[in-house]
Amino acid sequence: MFFLAMIEFALCFGLVVLTITQMLIPSLKGTQMFPMFRREHELQNEITELNQQSSEVDLENQAREIRSTIKNKTKRSR
Repeated sequence: MFFLAMIEFALCFGLVVLTITQMLIPSLKGTQMFPMFRREHELQNEITELNQQSSEVDLENQAREIRSTIKNKTKRSR
């Protein structure tokens, strides 16, 4: 009997937390309800990661260009 009461309490507590975090807070902030089902956060993380990779590639290309100009200058000076 105690075990069933604990399960019931846990389920009720979970339902209250779910209601507060997914319905009450978003409605007070003026955002959409059930933010846990939106993919926006995942997509923002993916965009951030892709932007970082893009900037790394750009920096690698710049480093290659600088190395090649240095090699060309050293070849000319010899």
